[in-house]
Amino acid sequence: MFAQRGETLIKADLHVHTRYSGRAKHLRFLRCRDCYSDPVDLYRTAKRRGMDLVTITDHDSLDGCL
Repeated sequence: MFAQRGETLIKADLHVHTRYSGRAKHLRFLRCRDCYSDPVDLYRTAKRRGMDLVTITDHDSLDGCL
């Protein structure tokens, strides 16, 4: 996708989980989490990969984004 004159494109990951996310419902029998990443590490990795925005979408918790 290319920006038209006067427009700015951004790269964003709008759905990521951190270690604070609740248990994965589809893998609940394994007692797995959606993610084991630290929020700061996740943010730094996204920025290093060129992301302008990152949205933390943890299940059942706000702790990863506070």
